[in-house]
Amino acid sequence: MSKNRLRELLVEGRSVNSQRYFERCVTYHVKTFFFFCERLSSDRTGAAQSSTALNAYIHSRLRERSVDVDTRFNPQGWFGKAWTDWCDPSKNETHFRADYLDVLIRIGVEPYVYQIRPECLQDVIEIFDEFRDAAITDPAARVEPAT
Repeated sequence: MSKNRLRELLVEGRSVNSQRYFERCVTYHVKTFFFFCERLSSDRTGAAQSSTALNAYIHSRLRERSVDVDTRFNPQGWFGKAWTDWCDPSKNETHFRADYLDVLIRIGVEPYVYQIRPECLQDVIEIFDEFRDAAITDPAARVEPAT
């Protein structure tokens, strides 16, 4: 996947309002993808992480944005189900994208472990660095998108 296409996906995921994501998570897998990439690239080593840890990370990020998250909210579970359904031609998964499989590796069975593909890791790190730099130099870049 090209760095520009990856940036487009991450910008799209970043732009989804957190409250709207919470309310309609199964239609916004791009935001789950964004959170996965954000967390998986944060230590810059590309270490794999469990879906449980990624789910906890998403919960914490939403709480930082004043979204009242409860324990039933399971974005990694819905993302994992959509991934499985996407790979099964007999299913009609419409909200998942093949692009996610180009960037992420899913290992094992539930609970899954996810990792950024080694060939994508540096691009993901650089894009998130760009996001952080923009937030430092432009306070408007830190504002949560409107609902």
